[in-house]
Amino acid sequence: MNVTTRAMSASSDSQKLDDLLTKMDTLLKAKNNILLKLNKLEEIQGTIVEDVISVKQSLQDSQLKIEEKVDRMETAFLKGLIEDLENWTKCNNIVIWAWKKAVRELTPEWKDISGLPYFKV
Repeated sequence: MNVTTRAMSASSDSQKLDDLLTKMDTLLKAKNNILLKLNKLEEIQGTIVEDVISVKQSLQDSQLKIEEKVDRMETAFLKGLIEDLENWTKCNNIVIWAWKKAVRELTPEWKDISGLPYFKV
């Protein structure tokens, strides 16, 4: 090889090396940018997971509160029904004291009257 061809090949080799190094720098910058974006995505994913967990917890808390309110409402409704039943039974259970003696004195057929549903002996 000639000196001129060697010089030309050395300059072309150094040019190729320079081109290769600039391309590698560009690739390294792109890789670093991708890594930064991946780190940001991981952080965002972590916050999203935390948010989903907190939403699930708040939904469970809300469901428990709703169930408690429904239970209280059902209890109040049932208590109202019990009070109504008690009031109706009180109305049907009027007690007249000394009724037997008065009926015996006025009515000789005591057993006939005592068989009626409203007269309990």
